[in-house]
Amino acid sequence: MTLAWIIGAGGMFGAALRRTLARAQTPVFVPEKRFDWNDEGYVARQLEAATEAFAALVSPGQCWEIYWAAGLGTMASSADSMARETRLIERLLAALGEQSTLLQSEGTLALASSAGAIYAGSAAEVITEATATAPTTEYARGKLEQERRVADFVAAHFRTRAVIGRIATLYGSQPRIEKRQGLIAEMTRRVILNQPIHIYVPLDTIRDYLAVDDAADAMIALARARVGGSRVPMKIIASEQATTISEITATFKRVAHRMPRIVTSSSSLTGIYRRRIQFRSNMAAFADVWPRTSLTLGVSRLLAAERLAFARLGRF
Repeated sequence: MTLAWIIGAGGMFGAALRRTLARAQTPVFVPEKRFDWNDEGYVARQLEAATEAFAALVSPGQCWEIYWAAGLGTMASSADSMARETRLIERLLAALGEQSTLLQSEGTLALASSAGAIYAGSAAEVITEATATAPTTEYARGKLEQERRVADFVAAHFRTRAVIGRIATLYGSQPRIEKRQGLIAEMTRRVILNQPIHIYVPLDTIRDYLAVDDAADAMIALARARVGGSRVPMKIIASEQATTISEITATFKRVAHRMPRIVTSSSSLTGIYRRRIQFRSNMAAFADVWPRTSLTLGVSRLLAAERLAFARLGRF
């Protein structure tokens, strides 16, 4: 049986991966201590120790999967911040390279990357896997560098493969209060509190909003597929539905029976966001084989989860 390890299991996407793997009855390795992401030197040593512990649990010939879902950066991250994140991935890869048991078994590295950032400067009407990357931020350039480091590792270790999921804008319940972010998550909280929400882009801005559990389903399916022609296949993981901010607002009005209080303004980040981003995956092996939650259902579930969290904690 495959043994999995989710790095970043405490975040929104990592928690969704954990739920999906549990439904598939895949055992998941959990390090003894929670990683301290605020201390680069310490967390690097934690990664090395956890890699050794993970390798000790993998029997010769047993399949394994490692999911990197530790998204530390944001669109506003500096070059130094992204370099730090990349160095941690390098430490993980170096630690894996020292584990002969893992390297002699069939293993898969699954890297969560960012479609919205990597293609932010693209002029393409619809973005697919064939579209040239067009990074406009240090965050995007950092993500591309991380993809390259993972590909280089796979090139040097023939029994290990990797998959890269370039993921659209995720939304869903976020376990860690201090990490909650994103337009839909913020609008959910403001609707519950009946507070205004500040929007820094035009209301006709188009994005692809994807329920986090749908993204987890797709990432795990990608990790377990055998896509011919590449040992590092890349897939755009998206709902493939174009949605404006106005449509999101209308969805909240229908579901919550309360119109979100919108305040429009601008910020230093306004100019880095394209008005229109639409995605479509051309990876034939994945055509229509994983679910997409409708925005109405997704918002309804998120509102219910956040209301419950607020009732329990008395705050966001």
